[in-house]
Amino acid sequence: MRQEPIKNPPDYLKTQDHQSLRPKHKLRNYEDLIEQYAKPTRIIGLVDATGSMKPLWDKTVQSIQELIRRILETGKIELSWVAYRDYCDHHRIIEQSNWSDSVEYLKTFMAKIVCNGGGDFPEAVEKALEVAINESEVSRVILIGDAPPHADKDYRSKAIQLGKLNRPVFSFVVGNHTDTKRTFGEISDLSRGVSFNLENQDDILDLIAVTVIDQIGGQKSLGKYLDAYGSKLSPSVKNFIQQLPPSKK
Repeated sequence: MRQEPIKNPPDYLKTQDHQSLRPKHKLRNYEDLIEQYAKPTRIIGLVDATGSMKPLWDKTVQSIQELIRRILETGKIELSWVAYRDYCDHHRIIEQSNWSDSVEYLKTFMAKIVCNGGGDFPEAVEKALEVAINESEVSRVILIGDAPPHADKDYRSKAIQLGKLNRPVFSFVVGNHTDTKRTFGEISDLSRGVSFNLENQDDILDLIAVTVIDQIGGQKSLGKYLDAYGSKLSPSVKNFIQQLPPSKK
């Protein structure tokens, strides 16, 4: 049977030596190939946005550009930032950004958050944990706040569910309230994460960066971070690094 010639053949069939099939840039090694096609690591941040947390929100907004720059030195990342308040705040109980690695977008979202509301002392931490459960492909959860969840809400089951989803919660306690330390510790333990007391707000950049970079590249990437920024790390941040669970990477 006579085969008809292909009409309007694609470019890659027009070349005799198939040069067009070759990548334009040679990959240095197997790790480059993995990095090229790897999905971004997804980290979700759950942050109390009531009035007492305004100084930390302001500090985080100021640090977000440098934070993302340092993270992107290690690998691909997508962040979603969640502001949570309390049930009395109704439709403002949760405000969430899209997933993004854009400094401009995330900084704009965070800068628009108005820290107020809250009602009584406990906050709707459990509602923020629900957001982390319902999102897809989340690798780690960062929880930052100065008030505990409501005692009559089942935050423990949500923490357990996050653990089963392999989404450990790394919680940072602002202030020294006993109930906040206890409940945030429970949430991290039940989800197989780490709870840590944020002693100095200036440490927030490094604490978030270390938490994310450890997830992306494990001890190897943490080592590079320490080589680059270790001389500037506070004793508190170095202590946190020592508490990180052994990495599988």
